[in-house]
Amino acid sequence: MLKIYNKETFLRERIENKHTQKIAIFQGSMKENAQAATPEIYQTSEAIVRMTGRYENSDLYNKVWSQIKDLREKVINQNSVPANLASLIQLLFVDVTRRVMEIPDFTSQINIETTNFDYPESVSLREIYKYRGVMLPMLLENDSVPLIEQYSGAVGSVIMEAFGLGWKDTLKNLLYNKLFDMQKVLQAAAEAYVNERNNRALGYIFSTTFKAKQKVNAVNTGTSFDTNLYDTYREAYVLLKQLLDPQNALPISIPSITLLINSARRWESERVIQGKLEVSGANTGSGQLRSALPIDTIIEYNGTSFTWGKKKITFPGCDLNKAYLFVPNMYSYTLVKRPLTMEVGRGSVLQLSTEERAWYGVQIEWYSDFLGSSMTGSTLATGYGAIVEIDLPADPTS
Repeated sequence: MLKIYNKETFLRERIENKHTQKIAIFQGSMKENAQAATPEIYQTSEAIVRMTGRYENSDLYNKVWSQIKDLREKVINQNSVPANLASLIQLLFVDVTRRVMEIPDFTSQINIETTNFDYPESVSLREIYKYRGVMLPMLLENDSVPLIEQYSGAVGSVIMEAFGLGWKDTLKNLLYNKLFDMQKVLQAAAEAYVNERNNRALGYIFSTTFKAKQKVNAVNTGTSFDTNLYDTYREAYVLLKQLLDPQNALPISIPSITLLINSARRWESERVIQGKLEVSGANTGSGQLRSALPIDTIIEYNGTSFTWGKKKITFPGCDLNKAYLFVPNMYSYTLVKRPLTMEVGRGSVLQLSTEERAWYGVQIEWYSDFLGSSMTGSTLATGYGAIVEIDLPADPTS
């Protein structure tokens, strides 16, 4: 069955699956956490947040904000009891995490994503690839078993990157601000985090200049727009199957296939992928029947734009006249050292200080195998990778 990923289906699936997310507030600054060999978690505790329904304005939402209000009053009236202040920080962080969980983040639909608080700042490529092993016949006469090996062909490393934003306000002011203002700040932090994650997962695709063997031109020779679109996607599928793995020059593995499009292209794309083409003469026997294409998932992604101060910010989405066919969760990687967290200092920094607060994440991506020959700076011959770019045929009705 063809799966569709957009805002509504993303949220519905997470609720149905009771999606969980482990959270932790880390000690130290953003720079310290990017470089830290081992994590220091504030209060040495981690929490599991589980989705049971839509969060905002739910009973749970009202309960959390009632607790936040009570804790704020205790902190103010009891001269900043450390335990109350720590609980307040924890609740605010749980709230922003729940907001993040409801915003479509397509990273894990595209990349192999692993979270490891112990990642070093510089991660060897050998750590990215799977370990491999082969079971061989044994004589059972004191012979040694073959060993599992790390991937020895990978050379080089990737360096963790941090990204974040802050709110220019003191913790004291945070306590005295209206609850509504605090909610808006937390929502802004959640959206900024997911926007950056989506841009890091998809931005490389949109900014890549694809080589000829990873590019399909629109078919415009058919009898209808539907047949042209079907044949264009079919050619992309055939081309994808011909691509080679940069690590071994063998044909790539294709356990599943995803199509990335602008949402305005969903209706006709979903229809023709399932073989439901509009053709004339079907009832008289002269119509052309087409089987469904072997595409498993469609991701709709339009990017986002907004005004930040006086500056217009744009995170690019899929062009209306392009699409991308690729193998998900096989050849591209996201390594997460710190999921969304807050910058929390050491010692008495959680008192009513004048320090400003920041939200940030630390992660890095690896796309060389995924983009293959089209990766910027690649020395590979053409025909390597796990993605193809598609120019879509023009719709005569548009």
